[in-house]
Amino acid sequence: MMMYLLAVLIGLLLGVLANRFIYDWAWFAEFSLSPWGRRPAIYSVSTSNRIPLVGWFAVGNLSGKTLYPKELELASEEEKHLIPKLHSFSWLRPFCVELFCAAGLPALLWWYLSGGLVGSQQALELIPGGSTTLWVQVALHAAILWLMLIAALIDWDERTIPDQTTVPGLLLGIVTLTIFPAARLPEVSFEGLKTVAITPLHVLSPDPFPQWLMAPATLGAVVGCWLFWGCLVVPKTVDWRYGPTKALRYMFASVIRPARKNATIGSSKRSKPITTWITLLVAVVGIGCSLAAWYAGGTYWESHSTMVLSMALAGLGTWLVRLLASMTVGDEALGFGDVTLMFMIGAVFGWQLALLTFVLGPILSLGFAVGNLLLTGEQKLAFGPWLCLGATLCLIYWSTVWSQSASGFFGIGVVTLLAIIAVCLAMLPPLLWLLIKLKEMAGLA
Repeated sequence: MMMYLLAVLIGLLLGVLANRFIYDWAWFAEFSLSPWGRRPAIYSVSTSNRIPLVGWFAVGNLSGKTLYPKELELASEEEKHLIPKLHSFSWLRPFCVELFCAAGLPALLWWYLSGGLVGSQQALELIPGGSTTLWVQVALHAAILWLMLIAALIDWDERTIPDQTTVPGLLLGIVTLTIFPAARLPEVSFEGLKTVAITPLHVLSPDPFPQWLMAPATLGAVVGCWLFWGCLVVPKTVDWRYGPTKALRYMFASVIRPARKNATIGSSKRSKPITTWITLLVAVVGIGCSLAAWYAGGTYWESHSTMVLSMALAGLGTWLVRLLASMTVGDEALGFGDVTLMFMIGAVFGWQLALLTFVLGPILSLGFAVGNLLLTGEQKLAFGPWLCLGATLCLIYWSTVWSQSASGFFGIGVVTLLAIIAVCLAMLPPLLWLLIKLKEMAGLA
């Protein structure tokens, strides 16, 4: 009982921090709606406001106030209606965030301790590493779900996913699963309804882990995955209007020598964004982990190579979908934050769950997208929250999801599956072009 009470208190603290970071890490918000935010709140903060959950009832009426006071002050009368304003129930969402975290963490703990992740409580005895593995999974998955909650709500507000939510999660997952290889998602084997074996998921599951992935060339591939991730994530400017050669030169220059803060002053210093240094640091730490895991060998290298290759596969697939769709539609069809989110999901949960998430996300968003289109006429929506929801559902019901997909979807073999995915990517541009033409004919474009 005390264990679950402690989980409630930790969850409540995570909810308070989530409400703070939702505004601190947002691109546009100037002030935090949370009384615990570093920036001054838009309402007077008293001691009662700082009490989790209860404090939100003491906030008072927020109607007409805004998180963007500077923009409202500088805006013309015609532009003021474009500045988002709060309403009387704006406190309700942060209240629900704290309530969700306070109830969600003990619920997650109960689900894992009762064998929900592996199918049954009796199957807990078969988990490699025993209770240590189980507690590492609870801590790691809770941290990633918390980061996904923050990412989803920021994306819902402004259609951006900050690197502060995805880069730490990616690094946390890679380092944790390198140190604790058994904490990867479980690959459960059944005989009828009885669980007979549990092994950690690897890059070629459900096929056996091949010996050729222990070859030195695999180390080069893993290091290449870190370089690929760094090249995509590092802040840069890309402009294809003057051809690929100049675009690549300008992109490289924008990383090495960023634009001046004040272009009119020749003496102003050029300074790289802090995210550039963070990306470089994470890549160096990641490559260091790769070298350490390689020399350790065995399950350490199997786990590390699995998660890094999964990270690259999940991110590469999402990035190609974004690139092909944007080139066909002529507009950003998928935000880059969704790509970094899939990098994190692949690194922590494996490319298998990431693929299922990418398939499930659009299905979950379909009802909302249709309703939003009919009610508001808005055709665009934030995709990140639906990816986070899809990943959460796949994780919570992983035992059932894997038992169904391992024999069917993934049972055809990884090479065959990747070939099918490549064909689907090749078919994406013509299908999108056909969809655009049909919308034009129907008068919806």
